[in-house]
Amino acid sequence: DSPYLNLAAPIPIISDSEDSPFDAVIDASGDLTVAYTDQATSRLVTRRLTITATGWTAGTKVTVYDGASGYDPNLQSTPDGRLWLAWRRQVVPSSWIHVKSSTNGGAVWGSGPTDAGEQLSFASTFIWSQLAIDSANIHLFMAYGNSYLAVRSYPLTGGAWTAESTVYSSAGLGSDFDVAVTDSGGLAVVVCDPHPRYREFDGFTWG
Repeated sequence: DSPYLNLAAPIPIISDSEDSPFDAVIDASGDLTVAYTDQATSRLVTRRLTITATGWTAGTKVTVYDGASGYDPNLQSTPDGRLWLAWRRQVVPSSWIHVKSSTNGGAVWGSGPTDAGEQLSFASTFIWSQLAIDSANIHLFMAYGNSYLAVRSYPLTGGAWTAESTVYSSAGLGSDFDVAVTDSGGLAVVVCDPHPRYREFDGFTWG
C-alpha cells in the first residue's frame, strides 16, 4: 500500500538469462512483460509475468527472433495495448537495431521468431537504442558508439518510419543516454559526454 514503505522480499522469477541488460513494461492489467537474452542460445526472449494474490507467475518463454544473437532490449507499450520492442541484433563484428511489435501481450512478436522485424539502423560495432512514445508517434533513438545520436519516428496510426535525423554528435558517445516525453508533449534527451548534456525537441527544432 502507498507510500510503499514495506516491500516484499525478492522472489526468483527468471533463471535462464545472460548477465546482460534486460527491460520490462507493465500493462493496464498490472502484468509485466520482461525481455532478456537467453543464456543458452543468446537469443532475445520475453516472458509475461502475471500478478495474482499469491505473487508472480512466469509464463512461457517466447523467442523474439531466432536468427541471430539479441541484446539490449527496450520495451514500451502504446495506448492501444500494443507492445513495442527495440533491440540490438549482433552478428560479430557488427550490430543493428531492430524493432518488432506484439498485439497479444508478447505471445507472438511480429509474424513469429523467423521474422527479424524492421532493421532501422546502419551497421555499427557499438550501438544502443531507446524508445519513447508521445500522443502521435513512437520514436526510436539510436546511439552509434563514438559517433552520433539519431532518431526515427513512426505514426501510431500506421505508415512508415522517418529517415534518421541527427540529435547529437560526439566522439565520446556511448550507452549512457536516456529519452523521455515532456509534459508539453515534446521530446527530451540526456546524454553523458562525459557529463550530462540535455536537448529538447519542441515539435520543430532541437534546443
